Amino acid sequence: MDLLATEVKDYNVSPNNYAKTQRVDVWWGKQSKYPTLQKLARACLSIFHGPQVEGSFSRMKDIMKVKSGNMAVSTFSAVWTIKYSLMSRDTTAVSCFKRNDTLHTPINPALVNSMTTSHARYKRELCKIREEEEERKKDLDQQVHVLTTIAKAKSIKQHATKKAFKRHQSALGGPSKRRKY
Repeated sequence: MDLLATEVKDYNVSPNNYAKTQRVDVWWGKQSKYPTLQKLARACLSIFHGPQVEGSFSRMKDIMKVKSGNMAVSTFSAVWTIKYSLMSRDTTAVSCFKRNDTLHTPINPALVNSMTTSHARYKRELCKIREEEEERKKDLDQQVHVLTTIAKAKSIKQHATKKAFKRHQSALGGPSKRRKY
């Protein structure tokens, strides 16, 4: 914090060589005179804001639905990449792979290859996730616990209480004598 405060003071008193024609994030990326202040400025400038973020949230409703709530980040990123690519070309996926004569026009082999390899890659990814989960369970030495009902738990507790009371009585030298008043 002291280093940051010193750099802020130095920055405020030194002549500013920021050119208005240069992007502020690029300028801060090239700064070496104020390394701590540079990190802070770059972190602040990397926060998303503005119409691009609002637009991406409005477009997300097409992707994120009830059934796809647990979508992996990599899958979501891939969908976004394809959507943006199609939007930049001002086209649709159907028009990209449209065939005039479906019976006689050959199928795009690159598309078929991509479809088959993507499924195989997805299966490998699921297998890897399962193996990592099993390995994690082994490392933590987790065991599957049998759930008991409330009544069963209550009877186990009562039995343990009675046993503990009997041990306590025997440690005192026999059953306790009740006083009569």
